[in-house]
Amino acid sequence: MHMGLAVWSGLSAQCCPTLPILRTHSSGASSIVPSIASRTNFWDGRVEVWRRRERAAGWECGWFVESVAESMSIRRGMLVVTNASKRRRWKSEPLVNGSVTKRALHIVKILRSSSNLLPDEIDATLQKWVTSMQPNRKDWLTVLKEFDNRLERLLYLKIFEWGLLQSWFEAGVRDYTKLIDKYGREGNVVEAEQMFRIMEERGIPADLGAFTVLIAAYGRAKMLEKVKQVLQDVSLAGLELDAVFYKTVIVAYGSVGMPKEAEDVLSSMESAGVPDGKDAYLALLNAYGRLGHASDAQRVFDRMHLKGFRGDLKAFTALLEAYSNAQDYANAELVFQSLRAAGLKPDDRALASMVSVYAKANMLNRAAEVIVELEGAGMRFGPVTLTSLIGWFGKAGLVEEAKHCFQELKRKRLPISGKAYANMFAAYARAGELETAGSIWASIEEAGIELDHRECAVMAEALLAGKVHEQSVEIFFEALQARGWKSLTAVEVAVADRRQVMA
Repeated sequence: MHMGLAVWSGLSAQCCPTLPILRTHSSGASSIVPSIASRTNFWDGRVEVWRRRERAAGWECGWFVESVAESMSIRRGMLVVTNASKRRRWKSEPLVNGSVTKRALHIVKILRSSSNLLPDEIDATLQKWVTSMQPNRKDWLTVLKEFDNRLERLLYLKIFEWGLLQSWFEAGVRDYTKLIDKYGREGNVVEAEQMFRIMEERGIPADLGAFTVLIAAYGRAKMLEKVKQVLQDVSLAGLELDAVFYKTVIVAYGSVGMPKEAEDVLSSMESAGVPDGKDAYLALLNAYGRLGHASDAQRVFDRMHLKGFRGDLKAFTALLEAYSNAQDYANAELVFQSLRAAGLKPDDRALASMVSVYAKANMLNRAAEVIVELEGAGMRFGPVTLTSLIGWFGKAGLVEEAKHCFQELKRKRLPISGKAYANMFAAYARAGELETAGSIWASIEEAGIELDHRECAVMAEALLAGKVHEQSVEIFFEALQARGWKSLTAVEVAVADRRQVMA
């Protein structure tokens, strides 16, 4: 028997018995029968083993190992071998930045198959896994990556917190920082503070990244006094500040409506000579823009140019929003034209700002012209613009047009925000179509849509402005207040007056 064929027969029986058999031609040469297309190399370790066995057997041709290496491809986590007559697949473990270990895959399957586990049961399941399989840090990080998604975020936080409390996990400041940031983004400031405190109690000193995410958590919660306390701690620690830290502090001040203090922070960054501070300028630009301080926003925009930062889409859009909130449609149009002249394509946020400025100025005809022009230029409105159009059409009494935009969101499978639901509810309520408005409310409840203060106020204003029976209005107001709406604005005054009249 030919030496190469003998070696191949032994190897195929040992390592990969399902691979095609070699055919020997009359000349004594061998070839693989099926023609197998190659996209990626076969596992390097297996091929290297085969090469060593070739050399040990004294056969130096080596061509069949290379053929096998080229005959395999890994496609979407599945090992595929293609034969001339049939196709066979062997499932491999799913890939998450490399192969998932069997230990990690085991606990992932258990937790996903038992989605209704209580917190104590999750702890017991994880402890049993640790005791029986003794995972290492790599296994644990792999499990966390598997659950790091929007749908499983609560389970992710629970697993992460449990792991940090285990001594074998070897948690460092980066691990705590990531969990603190996750809690902050979820709005769970208490848990973020607790993790920061546990980290310090374990003798792990906080670095600038940990302080930064803690400030971001306080900023989202509008807890300015807490932000100031952290700033004092950072000063005492003597840490060297970077552009990300300055930007986070600016955002925190901007979120509570204090752009002047935010600008002082920017000036401190400039004095310190911190490089790469473009995002800090954008944060200040957004802070002024949200308040409609168009002149200050324009000044910051010009200041960016003087510092050598070229105006990009984010900067133009933030300036456009500033003029939109200031109801200065003339300058908003100039900024929009400058944006396009700079070779930038307006995104959904920029288009929504232009629609908003016309809506606030009650310029229906001009808005229609711009919409037709933009659609003719190949621009398509996204969820932000369509949501703004729903609100605008609703206030103008154009219920069918508002309904069309809402259906467009569904047809394109775009994300439907709480604001879109609130605007659609308001459109029906203003038109006196209480039954249809009730169906929108049912959708909000069924989907678990969260409504913020402004969205609740929009719905309340529409109920007051529409031709809706007083008793129905009262029912909806109670439902809004049950969601935490406690407005002290003119809307609540109007509600109180209406209740007094009813009494």
